[in-house]
Formats: sequence, structure tokens, C-alpha cells
Amino acid sequence: GRELPDNFEASSVMPPLRFALGIFAGVAMFVISRISSPDISAPAGRPTGPGSQKASRNRIRLLQNLTPQRNFVGARKRSNSPENGGRVRRNMVSPEGKEEFVRDAVGIFNKGANNFKTSDFLDASKKRHDFLRDITASDFELEFLGTASCIPSASRCVSCTAVKKGGEVWIFDAGEGSQIQVQKSQHIRTSKITKIFITHLHGDHCFGLAGILCLMGAQTDDEKKKNQLVEIFGPKGLRAYLRTALRLTYSRVVPPHVVHELHDIPYLHGPEDTQGLPPFAQNMEGLPRHQRYGENIGGKNIYPDSDGVWTLIDNHRETGLSVKATALRHTVPTVGFALSERDHPGSLNTEYINPIVQRNLDGLREPPFSMRDPKKIFRTMKDMSPLDMFTFPDGTTVRGHEAVNQPEKGRKVVILGDTCDPSGPMDKLARDCDVLIHECTNAYFRELDVGKTPEEIAVDTFDHGHSTPGNAGAYARNVGARRLIMNHFSSRYRGDSAPMSVAIMRTMEAQAALAFDDTNVSTASDGMPKVISAWDLMHIPIPRRRQVDEHVSKQIHAGGPDTDGGPGLGTKRQDRPSDRSEPKVSLQQLVEQEARNQAREGDFDTSSIRGATISQDRKGASEQLSSRVQISLQEVVQREARKKAREGGDLG
Repeated sequence: GRELPDNFEASSVMPPLRFALGIFAGVAMFVISRISSPDISAPAGRPTGPGSQKASRNRIRLLQNLTPQRNFVGARKRSNSPENGGRVRRNMVSPEGKEEFVRDAVGIFNKGANNFKTSDFLDASKKRHDFLRDITASDFELEFLGTASCIPSASRCVSCTAVKKGGEVWIFDAGEGSQIQVQKSQHIRTSKITKIFITHLHGDHCFGLAGILCLMGAQTDDEKKKNQLVEIFGPKGLRAYLRTALRLTYSRVVPPHVVHELHDIPYLHGPEDTQGLPPFAQNMEGLPRHQRYGENIGGKNIYPDSDGVWTLIDNHRETGLSVKATALRHTVPTVGFALSERDHPGSLNTEYINPIVQRNLDGLREPPFSMRDPKKIFRTMKDMSPLDMFTFPDGTTVRGHEAVNQPEKGRKVVILGDTCDPSGPMDKLARDCDVLIHECTNAYFRELDVGKTPEEIAVDTFDHGHSTPGNAGAYARNVGARRLIMNHFSSRYRGDSAPMSVAIMRTMEAQAALAFDDTNVSTASDGMPKVISAWDLMHIPIPRRRQVDEHVSKQIHAGGPDTDGGPGLGTKRQDRPSDRSEPKVSLQQLVEQEARNQAREGDFDTSSIRGATISQDRKGASEQLSSRVQISLQEVVQREARKKAREGGDLG
């Protein structure tokens, strides 16, 4: 309603408006072109297209990975420190067992955990362990769908492990986003999932349970017809949690399932009245069962025996597995699972039997044997018990223990939940296991944990109910495990292939290996690493022990790795780094070597490099020191990689 002044001119407003619109349009076109076209900003002489875009992404990923990391305990604990005027957090953890935990956690540093030999782990590259490329398939397989703790990230999903055996898939823990990892896997079919096991009711171990069930319910009608009843095992309270999650979200498209609860799981990390189920859930069963939401009749309440062991499955018909559980020490009631395969019948001793059968073929066709096909005698010999006897026409007597080899011991896999102390009834169940899966939430790194000591990291890890590489390696040694696989890493340890990420995982492996084997043998008798830091979607077949022995024998005769180990299957002795002449290296040198490996393979961009030296100055504020060390690592990595690339020399 206001009148314009007499001296107002529209032309005085339009130029600035047109200028602003022009800038906006230009920015929009630039963004669109960057998204839909190759790297148009690449300097002259550098190739453009998908390859350069991949290098650019790797460069960005490296820069992101080398940003200063916060301390493990996070900002919350710093804000509660006396220096900041906050109250000191009272330690509610029982001191029992802490001294032993700290001794195992920091004992590796007395053995030189910060001065590893390059030969221990520098053979690893972006492809991680070489043995995964050469190992033969097996009817018993593991796949790590999630290997992080607390929260999922761009490079790691939270806890979820799949066991594939006998045409079935069993899931152990189902953290947030597990249904996405199941779909990413090349080895797991949703319709094959028949059992799900939950170690404890922390969200990073059970938030994805409802999601996996909904994923299974969203299959085609033909796939649903093949579905068996899904059995779910977990601590008391799991039934109420799952019923609530499904019914309050109207999630009716789920497969038929039953929930078996493990009752009377003790709380081992402090006074019994401080933890357990929340007060409102102590005597609450939750919503009633409703078949419309998939839950069938048949869920059991399972109690431990006098030895503190829950027997969940006994000699499963399709897989031949038995599953038992025992309590672990953590900040909530937690269990670990031991999967034992029944023993395999002994194979026929053909080297001994075949010559005897060949010279008696004619006699077996005549009375009193009268066999139309004399070679069927092999089946008769295979079915003999050790005390049985068989006399051939020429008078040769064969006893059962001579015709059939000794039964082959079944394989054993132990999957531990979160814990700072798994000892107890689990010791017996885990004895001589083929694979021990142990959590490794935190570790001490001299370059990252500036201003802290290994003891401080160990104590804080224990208070949170978790473990370090030293604890995992010590327990693997105590139970005589053949191989240790670590998972459940803190969110500050990324799971991508950036040099820093791989270097940290290799250092964790070396720390655990020192505690695992005092003889510093980094590989098992089959030439595979004794200790592995798992990454998401890592797939590991578990061969029978007889297959392993045969493989080792062939490798020895072929000049391959001997019993003192090597970097991987199929790697000859002369190709290995020297175990005695290699210099000691630190984490930062390992980062440099990893970057060179990736540059050699074309997976690391060496074009944007600024030289600098590694600063060892440890004075000043912790945050500044951490930032300085991280930046210097990045600069050294880039400088060395570009120097080698420019000279055209050996990047290794």
C-alpha cells in the first residue's frame, strides 16, 4: 500500500538481482557437472575418468582417516575430570581380576610390542591376508558381517557373524544394519538362515534382530515355502524385547520363529545388585505371544547345569554341530558360544587294502564269497569296527583298525561376546578350538594415545568390560586355540583399506601374536596367520585338520612354507622377508610401507604430495600433539610414495 518514491528506478534493483541469480546458476551447473562427469578439474597430464575418480576418493579417504582421533573414553570423561571442575566418575567395577587383566594387556610391551619386525606383517596390502586368496573351500565356513563396537560406520557394521554349515546359516549377534550386510554377502542366502544367537542385550548386538526377521519375511512365496522355523537363542529379556519391537512397529511380515531364553546368567563384573535387567523388566515377560507376528509355540527357558553350561543344541542332524554357552564377564549378563562338530568316521586305508583286494579279485567271485562285483568289498571293509576281522581267499586276515584310519576329530569354533574375562567354564569348552573369535575393542598405540600409558588404556578398557590384543592373545594361548580372530573394534579404528587403517590392524595382530605365542611364531602349522584382525565381509573356510596336515605335507615337499610359518599359503621360503635381518619398525613406518604397497598396485594417488618429516615432539597439549603426529604421518606417506613413483624405482 505504500507509494514508491518519485526518484525510484527499477533498473537500480535488477542488476544486483541478475548478478546473484547468475552466481547461483553457475554454482549449480558446476556441482551438476562434477557429479555427472569425469574429473574435469584434473591438471594437464593427469588422466581423467573413473580411474582418477577412484584415486581421488582414495585420497579423500586417506585424509579423513588421518584426522586427529579422540581418546577412547571420549569427551564425556574429560568433562568429568577434576581439572574441568566436574565430579570424578566413581568406579563401580569389582577390582577382582583387574590386576591379571592389566598384566596380560601390557605385558606385550615388555616383549617389544612397539618394535615389531617388518617381516611379521608387512606382507599385507589392500587385499589383506594372502592366505584368503589360496585357501581351499570347506563345508564349514565363517563370514564376519560386522566387526565394529557401539555404532556402525561407513567402513564397519556392528557385531554380526555368520556360520555356514550343512546347507544352513546360523547368525551370531545381529547389531544395527545386519540385514544390509546379509544382502551384501556373496556366500549367504537369507532363506538359509535357521538359527540366530544373541550374546547379550546391548544394542550393538541385537538392534538388527528385527530387521533380519523382516528381511527374511520379505522373500518371495517360493522362498517362504522353503523356510524352516527360525530358532532364536539369547539372554532373559530377549523374548520381551523382540515381541515389543515387532508388535509396536506392526511388523507382521516375519518368518515363523520361536525364542529360547537363557535364564540365570550371572553378572560377573561387580556386585550382583548393580546390574542385570532393568528394574521394570525384572519380572516382566513382555507382551503376550501372538502368532500373527510370527512367534510360534515352543520357546523354552533354558537353565545351566551344575557346571554353569547351557546346552542349546545337541548333535544337530543337518550340520552335526552342538552348541553350548557359558557366562562371560561384562557390564551386563553375557554369554559366549562354543560350536563343536561331531567326529568324522575314519577313512578307508586304501594304501593298505587295495593291494590285498587286487590279488583276491578272482577268489572273491567264487564260493563261499560269490561276489558279482568284488570291489564292493571296500564298503564292507569301511563299515568294520576296530575289533572286526575279515579273511580273504588267500588267507590274509585284515583287522578293522588296520582297514580304517582313526576317526577324525571334529572342528570347534568359539564365539565370545563382549568380555574382559572369559575364563571359567568356557576354558573347558574352548580347549583346543580351531578358531577362537575374541573381542578386541581397544589397544594402546604410542602415536595415537599421546599422554597415556599402556596401563591407563588397559584399566579403562577393563572398566568398560572389554579386552585388548594382549588379553585376546593370552586367552588364546591359555585354551590352546589353533587360530585367533579378533573383532568388535572401537569406532576409532576404521575398517577401510587406507594405509593408517591397515597399519593399525596389523599392529593389533602383532600385539596379540606376542601374547599368543612366546616363541614369536606368527603363523600356524598350515602357513596361515595365527592372529587375524577381522574386517566386514571377511569369509574364512575352516578346513578339516586332516586336510590341513595333507596341505602342509605337500607344501613342505614343494619347497613351500615350513612349520615355522610364512606370510601365506603358496608363498615359498625364498619369497619371504628375512626374519633376522629386518629392522625394527613403528606404527608410522608401517603406515608408510602400506601406502607404498597401495601405490605399487595403483590404488593410491601419489600426485598431491607435500614433504615433511615425522615430528617426535611430545610436549604441549595432547590434542595438538595428536594432530601433529597424524599430519606428519600423512605427509611422510605421500612424500615417499611420490619420490618412488617419480624415480620409477621399486615402490616396495
